[in-house]
Amino acid sequence: MRLKPILLALLLLPVLLLSACSGADPSPSATGPAPSTAPSAAPTPTDDDSSNTIEYQDNGLSLTLPDDWTDQLYRSSANLRISTADKRVDLEYVPDAALALMDQAMAPDLTDDQYQKLADQAWALTLCMATILTVKTEEVNTDPVAIETRKSFTHEEPIGEHAGYTYTFHYNDSYDESNLQQDEKELLGKLLVSLPAIKNGVVMLDRPEPTEGTITFAATTLDGQDLDSTYFSNYSLTMVVLWATWAQESVALLPTLAELQTQLPDGVSLLGVVTDVDDVGQLQEQALALAQAAGGFYPILMNNHTMFSMTDKANAFPTLLFYNQSGDIVGEPIVPSSATVTDLLGYIAEHRAQG
Repeated sequence: MRLKPILLALLLLPVLLLSACSGADPSPSATGPAPSTAPSAAPTPTDDDSSNTIEYQDNGLSLTLPDDWTDQLYRSSANLRISTADKRVDLEYVPDAALALMDQAMAPDLTDDQYQKLADQAWALTLCMATILTVKTEEVNTDPVAIETRKSFTHEEPIGEHAGYTYTFHYNDSYDESNLQQDEKELLGKLLVSLPAIKNGVVMLDRPEPTEGTITFAATTLDGQDLDSTYFSNYSLTMVVLWATWAQESVALLPTLAELQTQLPDGVSLLGVVTDVDDVGQLQEQALALAQAAGGFYPILMNNHTMFSMTDKANAFPTLLFYNQSGDIVGEPIVPSSATVTDLLGYIAEHRAQG
């Protein structure tokens, strides 16, 4: 399945689906630093309400950025990207040439091979400036991601240990600037000077544990309605659709979901979770516009830390989850490469029988 990002002026610009820091060969199914397969849920602003501080709960840390980094993240066609997987937070510089390639990859008539060729070229141009690595302390010397990270960087500096995890900061002395324009070289230089401040801005946090069985959450829909896990009690089965604004297959499925909503069996409901939207703002407005354009009128939730036991189950987008009236998950997650209303009704019937 191809996961194709949409280039927009986002807080965290998902230009590529794999990290330039991974040192792994890009592939159509890669969604993060090897060997991890799932991107982390959207970062959560911290309680201090500072626009410079972002909390990556799945990675067990918050990160306070210097002003120049924050300014770059909020820019349209931003050259700075922060990508995450379950063990890494990668700080990357995306050159203008890579942005142009991904802009070309947005063409709707591209084949998968054409898209992947453009994505590979853009990936090759992207520079990994630094990585924050978090691994279980007893696996520091054996974890494959940790070993690969050490091969990719010349410097490893300790950050600390917390709740059974060891945190380290990785960077290099120099970076390949051969594909950069002069103004890009100057910008990259300014960002690199701030790397010590990035390391000092890391705060180690307790990370949420994936839960089995009954789920409990409280969240807000894209149109501002509060909704919590008692929602499940009203239906014998609820199909939850985890999606992201940057994943083409997610957006392509929205009209089918809108049609499905009109054909749901009695006692069955549909609930969406847009994983890369966690607050009211430009991205929330974009997600709402996408849903409205597709004709959907079922609840679609914005992501937050209470959704972790749902979002943790997504290896790609969209992912379908099924919950019974008690809020217990039914069956296994489904990642449809494509799905008709008939397909979705079949999934519902299968899981209803299991529940």
